Amino acid sequence: MLRKIITCALFFAAVSLWGTPDFDQDHLAKLNSMIADAASQHDVQEESEARIERICFFYNTDLNDSLYKYAPIDMEFNRQHKLWENYYLTWNHLANDYIFSGKVNTGLRELQKMHEDAMERDNHFGMGVAYYGMGNAYLNMERYDEAERAYGQSLHQLNYLDLVPSIVNDVFSYYCDVLNNKKKYEKMLDVVAQWQEALKTISVQEK
Repeated sequence: MLRKIITCALFFAAVSLWGTPDFDQDHLAKLNSMIADAASQHDVQEESEARIERICFFYNTDLNDSLYKYAPIDMEFNRQHKLWENYYLTWNHLANDYIFSGKVNTGLRELQKMHEDAMERDNHFGMGVAYYGMGNAYLNMERYDEAERAYGQSLHQLNYLDLVPSIVNDVFSYYCDVLNNKKKYEKMLDVVAQWQEALKTISVQEK
């Protein structure tokens, strides 16, 4: 079974601040308040960011029912406003949650639909995220050859973007897991070198 990677910066900040799961209800209330405030100010981008942080919160605290309820709503919000990155990230959290919950085939179907959607829009970010999720599904099923191809395709699609998205960190991590399982150590060293270059680029972008 794959380990579940925690990804959202706000979640990290909250854990650092409170340190235990006891803050869950307060933190969720703050996220809902952020969404409501952004909506009242008609700040679509800020509302989208708050919505993805809430999805991330549900994902990382295993609030599956809430994730399944709000993911389609938030995807539709992002679709209407053409905020494609958060649209596909929300979809990715939904699909990955299915995978990590043992519903691998359900997650894989979501990812295939995501890939088709991204292809229709010629959206390299969406295709890259879909391939990343497929890699997770195949790795979970111990179909290592397919996982290796999927992670490679994910990085290939994400390489088309002008800015390196932070999600490549997760892709590289799982990609190396696959190569390690397949004892392809020389290739893994090459991938680690690419990973280091990506981290340098992300560090420069964030300055």
